[in-house]
Amino acid sequence: MPIPPSRCSSRNKSPDHIPRPRNAFMLFRSAFAAAQKISTNIEHDNRHITRIIAHCWNRLSEADKQVWRDKAAAEKAEHAQRHPNYRFSPVGRAKKPVKRNVRRNGVEDRKRCEKVAELLLAGKDGKELESAVKEIDVEISSVSERSDCSQVIPLLGAEQPRTVLGGCHPSKGDSEDCDIPPFRSPLLPPAKVAIASSHRITDKTIFLPVSIPAS
Repeated sequence: MPIPPSRCSSRNKSPDHIPRPRNAFMLFRSAFAAAQKISTNIEHDNRHITRIIAHCWNRLSEADKQVWRDKAAAEKAEHAQRHPNYRFSPVGRAKKPVKRNVRRNGVEDRKRCEKVAELLLAGKDGKELESAVKEIDVEISSVSERSDCSQVIPLLGAEQPRTVLGGCHPSKGDSEDCDIPPFRSPLLPPAKVAIASSHRITDKTIFLPVSIPAS
């Protein structure tokens, strides 16, 4: 791949600014981007484009990487001839950059970059590459939806809270601990109620109707 000329960053406005010589990966990335193998229909975020190209770089053999290292060494030597007094002096930014609300930085996004890189390494390009990437996006979307559904608690068949009546949880086997008097048939004689011997009346005293059997 031919090496495109280096471009200064947009924030370097000084006409006297001398850019640093590029390393092997920077040269590889510039040539990869110049070949326009990754269209905006595939990826438009420069962060993810760099990740895709980095994955391709990592898959190169040492012999292929050495080609770019040699090109980087040649550019560095040429840079030294043009600017013999050059010294790298990083300049801090005048103000802190505004943090973006980045959403596409999860595990699935990184996996997508790797899969796109694998397609590129397999020789896919153009419409064929775009079609394959669309299939990847559909697969990632379906996996994400299934993951969201698995986190929802199923309502059907779930144990429902028991209704509390008078401090009692009416369920099987709980009738002995219940404060509610059991239901009696109107055909049965009235139940005998014990009357306390104390005649002290308070604001919490409850008067119950007492049936006195006929003598």
